[in-house]
Amino acid sequence: RAITAQLDLDVVLRMVLEASVSMLGGEVGMIALRGPEQTLSIEAVLGIEPDEIEVLEPLLNFASFKKSQDKDAKSGELQLHLRLISRKLNRVLRQVVSLPLQISGESLGVIYVLRAYPGSPTPDDLLILQSFADQAAIAVHNAGLYQATIAEKRRLATILDASGDGIMILDAQLKVKRINPMLSSMTGWQMNFAVDRPHDDVIRWAEPVPKLTLEKAIADGWPYNVVRDSNGEWESAVGSLYVEGDLERLDGMRLSVEIKYAPVFFEDGSLRNIIANVRDITRFRQAEEMKSTFISVISHELKTPVALIKGYAQTLQRDDAEWDKETIQRGLSIIEEEADRLTYLI
Repeated sequence: RAITAQLDLDVVLRMVLEASVSMLGGEVGMIALRGPEQTLSIEAVLGIEPDEIEVLEPLLNFASFKKSQDKDAKSGELQLHLRLISRKLNRVLRQVVSLPLQISGESLGVIYVLRAYPGSPTPDDLLILQSFADQAAIAVHNAGLYQATIAEKRRLATILDASGDGIMILDAQLKVKRINPMLSSMTGWQMNFAVDRPHDDVIRWAEPVPKLTLEKAIADGWPYNVVRDSNGEWESAVGSLYVEGDLERLDGMRLSVEIKYAPVFFEDGSLRNIIANVRDITRFRQAEEMKSTFISVISHELKTPVALIKGYAQTLQRDDAEWDKETIQRGLSIIEEEADRLTYLI
C-alpha cells in the first residue's frame, strides 16, 4: 500500500528495490524498465555506486529466456556473467533472482536481486514474491502514467506560454482558468489575477460592441447543440465561434482583436471548457485603412488626367469648330502631359 500510494516514479522504484532486496536477502538490486522501443534500460540500483552500474548491464540479456531447450545454456552463461560481476564489484555473489514486472500481460521491466548464497524459494515464497511483483508493477505503471501526465502538462504549458496569440481557458461557467503571457499583455490583466474572473471582466468590448459576443452566442444555444465526429468525440454542431471587435484594456487603450472560441466536451456531451484564441489585428486593420486611403487617393489622381485627356480629345474632335494650329498643338501637348502623368502614377 505504501508503494502503490506513491506517484513519484523515482521514489516508487527505490521503495520496490529496497523491499525486493530485503525480502530475498540480497546484496545488490537493480530495476530495468522497457522503453518505447521495448529495450531494457537500468533505472534504479541498490548496493553499488553509480559509476558501477555498467557492470550490471550484461544481466539485461537474460530478462526474457523461457523454459526451453536453451535454458541450461542461458543459465550457464548467466553464471559466467555473475562471476565476472562478482570479480568487478569485489563481492561474493552466487545467485541472480529476477522478478518480471507485468501488468495486463504487458511487460514493464524486471527486478534483479543478486544474492551471496544460492537457494531455491519454496512455492509459498514464489507466490508471495509474484504477488509483490504484481503490486510493484501496478505502482510502477501508475507512477509512469503520472510522470507522463506531468510531462504532457508541462509541454502544453510551454506551448501556451510561447504562443504568439493570446490564449484563454474557460470553464463551463465562463470563469477564467488560465490566460497566457500574450493575452496578459493584450488585456493588461496579470495572469494570476485573471484566474476565476468572469470572461467579460477580462474580455471587455469597447463601443461599438460587436453584434455577436460569447455571452450572446451562449444565450442563443451555442455550443450545446452537439454531435459526435468521425472519431466518436463530441463537437459543436455549429463549430467554433468567431468574434471581432475592439478590446478595452485595463489602462483604457483600445486593441483590435479577433477571437475564436472552441468548445471542449466531456464524454457525456456536457461542456467542459472553452478555449479562446485571441489575435491582435490592429496592424491588419491599419493596413486595410491604408489600403483604402491609397485606393481613394489613387482613384482621385487617376480621374484628373483621364478627365483632361478625354475633355481635350472631345474638344479637338468637334465638327462645329475649326481650330488653328496653335490651339490644336496646345491641346495635344496637354494630352501628352497627362498621359505621361498617368504612366508615372501607374
